Amino acid sequence: MMKKIFLLIFLWISVFFNAQSSIFQITYNGITPQAKLAIDKAAEIWSNILVSDVPIKINLNWVNASSLGFLGVCVSNGVKDFPNAPLTDVWYPSCLADAYAGTDLNPNQTDMDIYLDSSRNWYFGTDGNGPGNQFDLVNVALHEICHGLGFYSIANIDFQGIGSFSLEIDPNTSLLASFPIPNLAGKPLIFDLFIENQQGDLLANTNMFLNPSLGLANQFTSNNLFFNGSNATSANNNIPPKLYAPTTFSFGSSVLHLDETDFAPHTDDAVMTPYSSPGEANHNP
Repeated sequence: MMKKIFLLIFLWISVFFNAQSSIFQITYNGITPQAKLAIDKAAEIWSNILVSDVPIKINLNWVNASSLGFLGVCVSNGVKDFPNAPLTDVWYPSCLADAYAGTDLNPNQTDMDIYLDSSRNWYFGTDGNGPGNQFDLVNVALHEICHGLGFYSIANIDFQGIGSFSLEIDPNTSLLASFPIPNLAGKPLIFDLFIENQQGDLLANTNMFLNPSLGLANQFTSNNLFFNGSNATSANNNIPPKLYAPTTFSFGSSVLHLDETDFAPHTDDAVMTPYSSPGEANHNP
């Protein structure tokens, strides 16, 4: 039933070709004209794929993050139990919830906060033909927006080695969000419902994996997690695509990315792997 309702989270409704079918409203903070053109291009690409009557709101911060070590980071807003929600007690990214509800459920809040490191050696062009020593900004912006659209999980392992969904949030996440982080109360994000192990066991099935538990921690570091959405599986030669679950857990990287080995840099399906390489440019999510 769930597979029929949700085909692929980050392409969450249907594809309309050559016609903008959703609108992005981006609030820019500290942006340069060159960077804005590249980020606008990424939003345009997603606009031609996603279908929603409600504008998708982004708070975009162009900041020097050289001391923090990231290219970009996204904090996604969330809503549950909204009008027309397909499932109860499940958190949806707010822009997807808006699309289902047909209205802006949080009119005074953004759907996602994105931070991009202004100190990097960026390629600002929109043609995907940058030099091999520069990071393609369109590619990275596509990646971070995709997290805000729903390619997102709050999986974590605490200092005692206990794994959980939607319980332990890195304090820095709250500092980065412009909106109040809701009490997730251990309820799954919609992305979590499609995470399975090699045996086909769903990690959100609390009859098999208590939340929190050592069992979840073992799964998060098993190097054997997969996303079983129907479209994703079909597009991957009928094999559920492998998720990034290395033996050393990394909050914000583990579980909510595709596996870096199965989807190698510079290949067509590498947009949602955890790392981007200089010269890597994929503008077709």
